[in-house]
Amino acid sequence: MVVLPGNIGPVFFGLPTGLWAILGIIPLLILYLIRPRPKRMELPSLMFFLKSGGKSVVQSFLRNIMRDMLFLIQFIICIALLLIPSQPYNNTTINLAAEHVVFVIDTSASSQATADGGTRLDLAISQAKGMLGKKNTIILAKGTPEVLTREVGSIEANKALDTIKATDTGSRIGEAMLLAGQALQGDGRIIVLSDFDNTDGVAPTTAKNALESRGQNVALVNLGNPVENIGFIDLNVGEDATVAYVRNFKKQQAIVTLHIGEATKQLTIAADGIEPIRFKTPPGITELKLDTGDAYPADDIAYVSAPEEAKIKVLLISKQPSRFLRSALTSSPRIDLAVSEPPIISKEKYDVYVIDNVNAKDVLPGTYQDILQRAQDGSGVVITAQQGMASINYGKLLPIIITGDGKNTYVRTDQDVALTRNLDFGNVKAYIQARPVDGAISIASATDNSTIITLKAEGAGMVAYYGLLEDQSEFKLQPDYPIFWQNLMRVMAQRVDVRELNKLTGETLAVDSDTQVEGPDGKRLDGPLIPLEHRGTYTIGDRTLAVNGLDARESNLLTHPEITGDAENAGSTVKEQRQFNWELTLIIIGAAFLLFEIIFLKVRGDI
Repeated sequence: MVVLPGNIGPVFFGLPTGLWAILGIIPLLILYLIRPRPKRMELPSLMFFLKSGGKSVVQSFLRNIMRDMLFLIQFIICIALLLIPSQPYNNTTINLAAEHVVFVIDTSASSQATADGGTRLDLAISQAKGMLGKKNTIILAKGTPEVLTREVGSIEANKALDTIKATDTGSRIGEAMLLAGQALQGDGRIIVLSDFDNTDGVAPTTAKNALESRGQNVALVNLGNPVENIGFIDLNVGEDATVAYVRNFKKQQAIVTLHIGEATKQLTIAADGIEPIRFKTPPGITELKLDTGDAYPADDIAYVSAPEEAKIKVLLISKQPSRFLRSALTSSPRIDLAVSEPPIISKEKYDVYVIDNVNAKDVLPGTYQDILQRAQDGSGVVITAQQGMASINYGKLLPIIITGDGKNTYVRTDQDVALTRNLDFGNVKAYIQARPVDGAISIASATDNSTIITLKAEGAGMVAYYGLLEDQSEFKLQPDYPIFWQNLMRVMAQRVDVRELNKLTGETLAVDSDTQVEGPDGKRLDGPLIPLEHRGTYTIGDRTLAVNGLDARESNLLTHPEITGDAENAGSTVKEQRQFNWELTLIIIGAAFLLFEIIFLKVRGDI
């Protein structure tokens, strides 16, 4: 496609000597003059009309040329082709900004701050509508930059701008600008509409320098203004207790009211201070709300999600229960512990059965088979290591195969799972060498690869092997010991970890493609990867997730980035003088008239 310049000026010739090629038109004129002429016959009745009337030979020649359409066509073809060697060109001025405008619009959480009667995002959209070009690309700067439209007209771009909504994520403004640089191919301009409170990734000024070094025109429109704010900046949700952190970004002390469900509490927070609030984790969904009345209400609300299940019922089967194990299990209010001494074992159904320090002679035949059946029906079973356990016939209940005895090893974790994450099992003086049975997974092992902690799915339930001998390990004295056992009880009872029910905006949720997910606005979200861009509650099957946008960098609106904006120049023209070469245009003109000549001859009947 050839685009002619909009303001054609004087034509110059890059190779003036090429104009000699115009002499090539002479043979065409000669051929036209010597072509056979029809024989003149004098007819008295027409003689009056054929008199020259004293007109000149030149006038007659020109009149004949104008009447001969075929000659005109051939004349234009020759002129167009013979001008090419002279390399004709002219200088033209073009408006770069009007060709292709790539907008980077900040839709991060801070874009919800009020400004001039609306939000920062409202102001950005309004300004973008006044700066649309012939082609428009819109990129959203948020937790993960997104291309909303690509090279669309002004009407479609206007419609797309009306659909933009603010998110509750952080902002990667610099990365969105680099993405805009990739989208801008050829003439055009990049316009960034943001408060430039960049929370992650490349700094906007660094991105601008990189784009301008490539010759791209970038305009930064700073929409930010200092805003005083108080809001939630962190939330630590535990099974028993939750700690919420509220920060006062103001330069003076503030008093606010905090609502935790139906309860209320007055908070007095020092200037630029942080106030931690600890409370018992309530079951289900709980809303935390601050009455601040400031210009940034987005961080005034947070949510807490916790399981609503009853306590985990655990049966400890042991003749002489370990006091360390017993203390670890009873230290959690979410565990209801009972103890049975073999051969008497309760027939009541429990969520988890723990077999610890049992003599083989005290266990009645069929006991382990009965416990295996309970595991297959959905319960969890934990078998702890003990001396001489190789002589005990656990049947198919034991998830390991014992191969010998080992001494002095360091216990390392094999799987990065919540059960063992951030735990240090330390060294053991002695251990039972074993390997997992088929279908079992080693969670922790010795340096010789002997499994120490093993998990195996058994029907609807699970079976675990805990291989740290109590008198050969110091792990029982560590603070991690009760945490491990409480986590293990939750895993074996197949209860949801409270940490898995509380997420942050900007994270991505992975679900099966057929899993029903409902967002905070009640609309269905399709997997398998769902970006969590809005705070609120997400329903996934029978679970409800609480998603919060807890980011002090987004909430800190009092200190504003000092980035010189280009608001006045963003909508102006960007003129550049370019050289327009006519060679390709002349070739196209010649080819077009050649095609027209063939059609003309066909219509006239000559071919």
